[in-house]
Amino acid sequence: MKEVEVSIGTLTISHQFMVVGMRNTCILGADFLKSGRMVVYIANSKLTWPSGEVALVIETTAPTVNKLSVLLDNYSDIFVSGPNDPLGRTTVAEHSIDTGDSRPVKQRPYRIPVHLNTVVNKQVNDMIERGVIRSSNSPWSSPIVLAPKKDGDYRFCVDFRRVNSVTKKDAHPMPRIDEILDQLGGARYFSTLDLTSGYWQVPLREEDMEKTAFSVGANHYEFTVMPFGLTNAPATFQRMMGNILM
Repeated sequence: MKEVEVSIGTLTISHQFMVVGMRNTCILGADFLKSGRMVVYIANSKLTWPSGEVALVIETTAPTVNKLSVLLDNYSDIFVSGPNDPLGRTTVAEHSIDTGDSRPVKQRPYRIPVHLNTVVNKQVNDMIERGVIRSSNSPWSSPIVLAPKKDGDYRFCVDFRRVNSVTKKDAHPMPRIDEILDQLGGARYFSTLDLTSGYWQVPLREEDMEKTAFSVGANHYEFTVMPFGLTNAPATFQRMMGNILM
């Protein structure tokens, strides 16, 4: 028998092992789990202990990695290489803003500090170049705000709360995280997808573009794609992803 230290995530425990001449992969048994007060959750593939947890995964083999690399190379045109690359535009969904017979919402712009004008103008120009916004003659107007980001930059936002208040709500359900985790039980391969400015890849219905209008200085603009901040945007996006992935 030999005392061996085993590290799993943030947990390190000492355990007695019998040294034998075998080349097969061993399974750590119930006595080992008990010594570390560990619990295996099969449904969501996790190993937990009082102070932490780790996901139970299988190391990907070299042949599998090579196959994935070839697959990614074959579809390299759908991936962006930089923050200002052209965005894709889905044909699976189109966002609409149903305001019924409501009169156009027109609000005065919020005050933007002078030292942030450069930030605003740069982001507006970037959105114009990417086809996200266009000049507008809309009777609608919502104020813009700049939300500070953790990296010191600012996120350009439009305050659509008044527009949302007159918008008919979409009741499309959001998925339950606990149910999704239950469905992962027994899964072997896991991957993540991150759409670059995902909302901006969803076209906006032509007749509703005027409802997203905002002003910057002496200029008036409107979105041509689904902007962030609209009450039904999450429902539209979730419905689209469900249709694509299911």
